[in-house]
Amino acid sequence: MIKALAFDYGGVVGPNSNPAIFRVVGKEFGLDYGEIEEAYERLGRKALKGAVPVNLLWKSITEELGVEEPSRFRKAWLDTYEESIVPDRSVVSLIRGLRKEGYKVAMISNNSAIYRGADRKRKSVRREFDLTLYSYDVGAAKPERRIYKALLKRLGVRADECVILDDLPKYLVRPGRMGFKTVLFLSPAQAREDVYSLL
Repeated sequence: MIKALAFDYGGVVGPNSNPAIFRVVGKEFGLDYGEIEEAYERLGRKALKGAVPVNLLWKSITEELGVEEPSRFRKAWLDTYEESIVPDRSVVSLIRGLRKEGYKVAMISNNSAIYRGADRKRKSVRREFDLTLYSYDVGAAKPERRIYKALLKRLGVRADECVILDDLPKYLVRPGRMGFKTVLFLSPAQAREDVYSLL
């Protein structure tokens, strides 16, 4: 029997914020989109796992990009992040409906530790869930087994009692092997139909 569901954020609950950030910051600081993307990607899994102090992450990316005003760069980046992560109303409606029906609903997200402070301020998003689980808080990132085990422990359910939704197939393989029910997110309407077929 299904008792809980876990939604990815970027690409499911809301948009992936990176493209907007790279465009805005690139325009404001005269940087190439691809150059910013590469610098961000080089922060890699250490940033996702929270293994490096936030100030060092910012220092690394601003130095690599040759930014002369690191504080303004950081502010522009985080402001754009906060503006671009507006959740999809249809998905929020699905989440609210599931919670009203008594299901526990979590958010599970790979996110860079540079967003730790901004994520804590996102009360309007966090209140939609019984649990918000960020990779940097767990010290493990999807598709590592440890982040999914942490999800189950905090929800207090078994894998076969939980549905996990993600827009990337590679992040559904490991949960599927662990016994989770999985839904590949393509659209809010499709996700709603697929979720209710499992309940």
